[in-house]
Amino acid sequence: MERIDSIKIKVTRKKKITEDYFLLNEMTDGLVIVQSKENELYGVIDKNCNEVIPCKYEELKDFSEELVLVMKNEKWGLVGKNGNEIVSCEYSRIREFNEGLAILVDSDGKYGVIDKNVNVVVPCKYENARDFSDKMSAVRKNCLWGFIDENGKEVIPCEYEYVESFSEGLAAVGKNGKWGFIDKSGNQVIPCKFEDVGNFSEGLAPVAIKKKNKKLQCGFVNKYGKIVIPCKYDCVGNFSEGLAKVKKSGFCDYDYFYDLYGFIDKNGNQVIPYKYRYVEDFSEGLAVVKTYNKPWTFFDNYGFIDKDGNEVIPCEYDHAESFKNGLAHVAKNCCEYFYIDKKRNRVEPCFEDSNTINSDVINYDKVVTEELYISNEEEIPDDCLSIEILAYNSLLVLNNGDRVEIEEPTRDKWKKEVAKIIKHELSSLENNINSTFARKRSIK
Repeated sequence: MERIDSIKIKVTRKKKITEDYFLLNEMTDGLVIVQSKENELYGVIDKNCNEVIPCKYEELKDFSEELVLVMKNEKWGLVGKNGNEIVSCEYSRIREFNEGLAILVDSDGKYGVIDKNVNVVVPCKYENARDFSDKMSAVRKNCLWGFIDENGKEVIPCEYEYVESFSEGLAAVGKNGKWGFIDKSGNQVIPCKFEDVGNFSEGLAPVAIKKKNKKLQCGFVNKYGKIVIPCKYDCVGNFSEGLAKVKKSGFCDYDYFYDLYGFIDKNGNQVIPYKYRYVEDFSEGLAVVKTYNKPWTFFDNYGFIDKDGNEVIPCEYDHAESFKNGLAHVAKNCCEYFYIDKKRNRVEPCFEDSNTINSDVINYDKVVTEELYISNEEEIPDDCLSIEILAYNSLLVLNNGDRVEIEEPTRDKWKKEVAKIIKHELSSLENNINSTFARKRSIK
């Protein structure tokens, strides 16, 4: 063991917020999700680096209806902007709010519903539940599906083997291996006679029937159940911006079989021929397409077409995503990712929901006051704004490295009782501290 002497000082300094936290996602209202470097748990800080939600959660998600989803002890709860737990962390799962309502799951695996004011709309009693869509939620009871409305009333009994969410006032339901559609009153507006169906979009829904050769073929029905586009396609997508993707299989080239995609309009006219290996729905007037390459070609090429089938952005990218807010995320040269606009210019995204931390949003420096022990003047922290000597201090350093305080007279007491013996030592140390502090301040 070893005994050392030091000076106890009080300093005011600029402390970088990154000394305490890892800065993660930017939230609404200028708040930032952070992870504490001390306990590795998550919380939220404001622009002035104040913890508005303490770093005590194992996981934390962005605001949903002015509430934050948090997890503690592997259970989920909800926290308000002031950091108070509105819903205690006791649920196995809580989904984000949708249409002002959120699905939650209790410890027994039962599903219920709360509203944005945290009122219980439906107690946890269902075997499963889906997010609200068109103010309706699919729920399962006794292994069968039905629907509840936004008030929690079971308006459609749980009698279907499978269901899809409501879209444009109708929902796909299945019984005895066949699919049809019901309205919000539970009326069977389109009988369960199809092998498969999709949701309604722009007034039409994809359906599949089994042909005599037992092959499934797809087409479209209207809300009266009439097949308005014949079932002759191997696969179809939903209509988006007036067009729907369709697929034909069985093309052959160099003994290589492949599928090709094109687009049809609502009259069933083929407006864009089968020529692409992959397509996505139209978004903001353009659709992602992937060209057909020979089997030995290593890379596929992505680009964009307009509604007339013109390749307005050439197929020269290794990957591409649909346009959103005028920008599309693309990749080139295997691992170079960036955004482009509709004129192919590279741009930096500036989305309100971007997860990028904006340096203007948060003040990275915070003024703090700390009491420290130093054994020589060189240990004065950088970025000090002020310094005050508090006391002469004695410490005992044990073999395991622990520092045990064995004596801490106040400065005045030290002066009276000890200064007579080694007054010059304290004076020298104080002078060195003050001069070192002044030198560091002058360098800045």
